[in-house]
Amino acid sequence: MNRDFLALASSNFIGTLIDGVVKNAVLILVAYEASSQSEAGYLSAAGMLLFMLPYFFMAGIAGQIADRSNQVLLFRILKVIELFVLLMVALLFCAKKISLL
Repeated sequence: MNRDFLALASSNFIGTLIDGVVKNAVLILVAYEASSQSEAGYLSAAGMLLFMLPYFFMAGIAGQIADRSNQVLLFRILKVIELFVLLMVALLFCAKKISLL
């Protein structure tokens, strides 16, 4: 297997895994902090929708940008941004700042 492909595949796997863990942890925290069971269900559904909307709206634009630019540079920039966002979410999660999540 090509070394570059292995780096890309492992990075995507780890990113997807962490994304899923963070999403579920935030949703569990929101549901736990909700005042009632019906509110927890509503907030969980709204949270799932909010997590899916960026993928739905940005997929076409992201594909066009990827076709026009240097994909290696774009990949590195996005991984740095992803790392920064995940660190911010982890800090807010540990501080239990639900309103900011």
